[in-house]
Amino acid sequence: MLRMGAFSGCDNLTELYIYNKEINIEFSTDTIPENAVIYSYCESAAHAYAWNYGYDFVALEGSEHSYSEWIIEKYQIFILMKNMIMLKK
Repeated sequence: MLRMGAFSGCDNLTELYIYNKEINIEFSTDTIPENAVIYSYCESAAHAYAWNYGYDFVALEGSEHSYSEWIIEKYQIFILMKNMIMLKK
């Protein structure tokens, strides 16, 4: 569950990658910083959130990632910021 205020104080968060299509996002303008661009899959909960609140949205290509037994901390999302390195297959 991505709750209201999850990123409070994260003023430098400009990109948010959400790889879970069905994550529960609390629909509030205080859940994700308004300057963040949301990256996720089309027809996902993140896509609906971005559309509902007018956030910039970038559709990820391919199928949803499956992390099976991975434990993703803090609201079960995988956050990548600009200064992190993304590994591509």
